[in-house]
Amino acid sequence: MDFKNNYKFTMLMKHDNLFVRHHRINGQHAVPGAVFLDSIFRALTSRGFDPASLELRDILFLEPVMISKTMDKAVQIVLERTAEDWSFKVQCRDEKNGNVMDPGWKDVLEGKVCLSGEPEIYKIDIPQLKIQATQVENIERSYAQMRKAGLCHYDFMKLQGEVYMNASYLLAEVSLSSLAERYCHQFFIHPAFLDGAFLVPGVVSADSESAEQPFIPMYVQSFRAFGPIRGKGYIHISEDSVKRSPAQDIIYFDVQLYHDNGEVAAYYKMFGARRIDFTDRKGGAKPAGDPILSEMKGGTEPAVIPTPANTANPALVIVPAASKSATRSHIEKMLAEAISAITGNLPAETSLTDDFYSQGLDSKNLLTLVGKLEGEFGIKMYPTLLFEYTNIKALSQYIEKEQRNTVNQNVKAIANKKAITELSHSVHGSEASANIKVMAVNSLRHSQAVVNYWKQMRIGKTPDREGVLLNREQLELILDCDPSLLVHLTVQTKEDTAIEMAVSGQGETVLLIPGFGFTASQWVSQMKEWSSSFRLIAIHMPGTSLSESTHDLSMEGISNTFMEVVEQLSPSGPIHIVGSSWGGMLGQYISALHPEKVASLTLAGSFAQGVEKLYEIDMRERLRQDFDNLGRSKDYLKVLDSEFVNYAILSEFGEHMGNSTSSVKILSMIKTPTLIVSGRKDMVFDTDESRFLHERIPHSELLEIPTAGHLPNITHSKLFTEKVQEFIQSKSIRTREIPLLNY
Repeated sequence: MDFKNNYKFTMLMKHDNLFVRHHRINGQHAVPGAVFLDSIFRALTSRGFDPASLELRDILFLEPVMISKTMDKAVQIVLERTAEDWSFKVQCRDEKNGNVMDPGWKDVLEGKVCLSGEPEIYKIDIPQLKIQATQVENIERSYAQMRKAGLCHYDFMKLQGEVYMNASYLLAEVSLSSLAERYCHQFFIHPAFLDGAFLVPGVVSADSESAEQPFIPMYVQSFRAFGPIRGKGYIHISEDSVKRSPAQDIIYFDVQLYHDNGEVAAYYKMFGARRIDFTDRKGGAKPAGDPILSEMKGGTEPAVIPTPANTANPALVIVPAASKSATRSHIEKMLAEAISAITGNLPAETSLTDDFYSQGLDSKNLLTLVGKLEGEFGIKMYPTLLFEYTNIKALSQYIEKEQRNTVNQNVKAIANKKAITELSHSVHGSEASANIKVMAVNSLRHSQAVVNYWKQMRIGKTPDREGVLLNREQLELILDCDPSLLVHLTVQTKEDTAIEMAVSGQGETVLLIPGFGFTASQWVSQMKEWSSSFRLIAIHMPGTSLSESTHDLSMEGISNTFMEVVEQLSPSGPIHIVGSSWGGMLGQYISALHPEKVASLTLAGSFAQGVEKLYEIDMRERLRQDFDNLGRSKDYLKVLDSEFVNYAILSEFGEHMGNSTSSVKILSMIKTPTLIVSGRKDMVFDTDESRFLHERIPHSELLEIPTAGHLPNITHSKLFTEKVQEFIQSKSIRTREIPLLNY
């Protein structure tokens, strides 16, 4: 096994392990799910991973692990390197006295391990929260509620302490039992703390009609842990993080664990838990009672807890409007076919109103089905969605609504290749002129979906590379529907090379050129703000994402290629150029070589003088240091998300650039009004580069941002967006054409 990319950790769990013996479901010994989270952290830190950088994401609790006196469980944690980070699975099988009773491994937990930047910053005033509490309960009340439902915790897995409640929060002040405290050194964070974090919500629902249905962990979007809790610990849940499913049987919430000094020890983001009645093995979960944190003693008004909003981000292709009934019918048909493929029943025999469980699907089936539906409908669906919308009719209504929200009413969702093809025949134009290949359409209202598009493509999941051919007039029909639409497309050059672009908005054309090897997602913040004012074209250099290598990879050659494809989309009038880093240097060449075609030039973190080995990994490290220096490590992860370069083409760049780049000789040729935006804390290039550009480019302006680094469009997005928009509008064609009035 390659220990750089794959890891496997094994352990044997017996019924007399303390965390097993002191945690039971209906009298049977069960391994708490929190034990596996702690085990993953202990395993990775033993291999030298820094726990402060570890993040577990998209954790799915597939099924409980039950252990008896006559049968042990062999457990293995398997981590495999993916294109981005690692995937992990926790698997178990039956063993006894060293003998394997069943050779097959069963998945019980799965998710991803990511190396992340700085953690979220959580700050609370513990003494003040205790003073402001309107109700105080002993945490034993929550454990007593669990026992009524058949879920029992004993000393080793049971916290002691009080829960302080207010209409807007819960704060539990807790500690381990003396028995658990003796073994605290064996864990990264004792599982009683991690397990207790999601028992706390049960305290305030003990008087509800569903008090005997405990919350059982089902899904966690993100989990991070930073070290053991000694002595007292604190568990905090803010009311505004709590959301409920429409059926009220699933809750999501964020929960933080703190040390006694107020520093965060661990946190869960979007912890999904489901009410389960362990005492009714044949029945399904009943609807939950009163909302968590809603009716508190002490005269506070009921708090309104919203259902999850915009959790599933629309991601892909749209087109012509379809009637509501046709769309709903189409969705229901596809859902019935997908379910029948699992159950073996005919689609016609699949009920629209019976819940998925009664039709023969189990939890694993539902989780697998979510992945298939994402591909079918082109929207991001969070893993527990089918636990909330429990039959075809309810789920189809949800999918239709999410897709309709992706675009305006004139371009309803649920598009497919056939629909776009029909559009291509509805507009006058010959096939010969159809050289624009549409790959997908997003909405800038859902910016994460835009970013995810290239992240998914990077690991081979999207898009359909065949695309759909349109001509420029047909593309305009789509873009005119809604300025927030973002069309992913490629355009063929004269030498039959595909260049990828992301196009949005209406108005004068602004060409956005990302840094070397990065995609258009680097410009998402600007595109959201500018799409109502400008036609935006974010272009990818050869070798980035779907852009193919061109014959001439010199700066002059790429400049000519870019102008060739841009003119196919925007043939009239000069354009505005905004370039970041290397993209700014390319903007310099375009302005110098095509002065009559460029109305304004904005250079962000750009340079002119020779920069050795621009494309090597050293630049990436310098960029990381740049963000760290600003205390913006989290933003650096966004930059990495936008990277998508074909490294096989890098050697070709080296041949054309001679391992260096320079635009010094052409700066005096730039007659275009130019705005140079520089961060004084730039650690990638010397800040003198911007001043050098300002001195050499006629008619240039210099804007220095004291607290910015190399990419002010990301770290200082609001200021950058406003200043550049003002500059572009001041140089727009319409502004220049307004005659001066003489008084």
